Amino acid sequence: MKSYEAVFIGYPNWWGTIPRPVAAFLSKHDFSGKTIVPFCTHEGSRLGRSITDITRLCPQSTVLNGLAVRGREVKKMHRMRYPSGCVKLMIE
Repeated sequence: MKSYEAVFIGYPNWWGTIPRPVAAFLSKHDFSGKTIVPFCTHEGSRLGRSITDITRLCPQSTVLNGLAVRGREVKKMHRMRYPSGCVKLMIE
């Protein structure tokens, strides 16, 4: 993790938050000074309380608002065109 400034964390939203394996991963690693960019799939709860939970697990990091994609929309995502620099815009 030391060589990264930003870390993208993707997960399915389970019961309104991050799955236990993702929580364990976040607890195990040091994200101090990192920017965390969360993204998830969901079926109605959007990001739920996952941003709050990630922030609690990684208090020394900056957690961005993130992106929530409804599960049934995932197939359509590959057809979308993103402007160059899209990731940079998410981080700034």
